[in-house]
Amino acid sequence: MQKSRRITLIVILTIVAILAVSTIAFFAYVGMYYHADESIVPAFMSSDEFVNVEYHKDAKFYSFEPKTSYDSAFVFIPGGKVEAKAYAPLMHEIAKGGVLCILLEVKFNLAILDKNAPKGIQDNYKDVNNWIIGGHSLGGTVASIYLSKNPTEYKGIVFLASFPEKDISSLDIKCLQIYGTCDKILKRNQFEAAKSKCPKQTREFIIEGGNHAQFGAYGAQRGDGVANISNSEQWAITAFEVLQLFA
Repeated sequence: MQKSRRITLIVILTIVAILAVSTIAFFAYVGMYYHADESIVPAFMSSDEFVNVEYHKDAKFYSFEPKTSYDSAFVFIPGGKVEAKAYAPLMHEIAKGGVLCILLEVKFNLAILDKNAPKGIQDNYKDVNNWIIGGHSLGGTVASIYLSKNPTEYKGIVFLASFPEKDISSLDIKCLQIYGTCDKILKRNQFEAAKSKCPKQTREFIIEGGNHAQFGAYGAQRGDGVANISNSEQWAITAFEVLQLFA
């Protein structure tokens, strides 16, 4: 009987130890992420004459609202292990073009752990009729997963250095795929293979000299190529192409 109890105790302690090590490893992993560049981002997190910026604490998103009238909105999911605020410059630039931008905060900066983050966002803006979803890298992939389960919520999707995981080719929506020629993170073979999963109305745009990280403002990304254009140029080009999707 005592031997049986000892074995049971050893099994329990082993399980507890494995769970403890796994928990520590998980939090160590998610604790290492790309932070927004504080020398750049704060200026774009503030309201100005064109855009009103607000943080919605309870709903976990930042809104970049044009100060002119608008009826279109862009819901954006950050890249994997990138702080949401890093995309403030791009969101601000798009909002200046007359489109409401919703920048989502996701759990542990990993959208794959927060696939339903876009849920309910549209309830906050009843007057907006034209909604498009998108994201950078892993964020774009998660956007496609969400869209596949909620096909009537959005009229388009944007992939920044990204591609769909789920097959959304049957959806009658617009799609834009953008990446830079200096991007060394985007897996081109997977990108090409996933084209069959994209909607028929898909347009591809390649940014000459752009790389992976400069869609946001979080510094250099490990393994990425060196861009031949400035981050502000890449934001401006990207914003212009995204805005065409709302035309």
